[in-house]
Parts: sequence; structure tokens; C-alpha cells
Amino acid sequence: MSDNFEEVSSLEFTVGSVKSAGSGYTPLDEDEVYEARLVKVEQKALQFGPALEWVFDLLDPKFSYEYEGKTVQRRVKGTTSLACNPKSKLYAWYCKLLGKELPEGGRVQLASIVGRNCRLLVVNKPSKKINEDGTKTIYSNVAKVLTAKNVKEEVTESVKVEEAVTEYVETATAKAEEVKPKKPVEKAKAVVEPPKVDEDDDDDVFSDIF
Repeated sequence: MSDNFEEVSSLEFTVGSVKSAGSGYTPLDEDEVYEARLVKVEQKALQFGPALEWVFDLLDPKFSYEYEGKTVQRRVKGTTSLACNPKSKLYAWYCKLLGKELPEGGRVQLASIVGRNCRLLVVNKPSKKINEDGTKTIYSNVAKVLTAKNVKEEVTESVKVEEAVTEYVETATAKAEEVKPKKPVEKAKAVVEPPKVDEDDDDDVFSDIF
């Protein structure tokens, strides 16, 4: 017992303020794109099984606030499964942060993308818990990860080859159409006949003027 007492006797704590439900955050706009940075990725045990929780800091200064004497940024979170294939959300988010796609058999190393910037779209969802005032807290979660503005997104070699083949076919088709002999178009000859003047109707020649 004395050993345990000695271990905690040097610990000190500061009494902080009580956080309201949802940390007092107002829901984010679902139609806006947010500049963000990936802070960490952690494995979580959820009801449907193991999953990955992705934590992002919003970079806009308007989302900063004071917490325990420090200026911090508002955070948003997103969840993916552990499935990693070209159709999974884990793969999509990783590639957007990495700036390029990976071929089948490529190695996904989450540590390599922590600290990278990106852009986010969010979705707002109410919590299952009902607050004391009868309302539900609305949480803004990550819906989609986009590549950062200053990062030129790369694609896999297979995609590049497909695009090159498509471009070649389109170019070859265009050139083939250019060399096709065109049938000359005969111009219609205009026949101009002199106006006929009826000698008996001389008085009507200026009728549309006067």
C-alpha cells in the first residue's frame, strides 16, 4: 500500500469546467468543405465490431478556442471499418490523404499520413442519448475526405494506361475522319431574270413609295 501511495502522492490536478453535452459545439454546415489535418487514427471496439476512428483538427482560426490555458482547434471524427480494398472507406480516405492511389497488394501505413492536411465534408447526426431538457445533441461526423488543395492527386499506373489508351483511340478516330474524302457539294446556280414590266401598268410602279 505504501508503494501505491508514494506513486500518486506527487500527482497534481487542476479543477476544470464541466463540459456540456457535445462540448457546446454547434453543428457544422453539411454543404461546406473544411480544411483539416489528420491528428490520429485509433482502433475502437464498437457494437458491430472493431473499427478505426479518424480524428481531424479543423484548421480555420474561427474554430479555435481556449482549453486549459491552451488554444486548440475543434475536432471532428469519422469511423471506418478495417476492410482495405479499392471500394472501402479506409482505402478511399487513406489515398486522399496520401495524394495517390495504391495498386492491389500495396501497403497501407496509417502512421505515414498522420499530420497530413486534407479537406472534409461532414454529416450531422443526433445522439441516441436525450439531454435533460429533452433535446438530442447533434454531432458533426466526417462523411468524406478530399485531397488538400495544394496536393496534386496521383493515380495508379493502371489508371494512367487506361487514360492513355482512351486518348490514343480518340485521337486515331479523329485523324481517320479527317482523311476521309469528302464529296464535293455542287453549288446551285442562281438564275436572275429581269423584271417584267407591264406596259399597261406603268402607274403602279411607284405605288409602294407614295
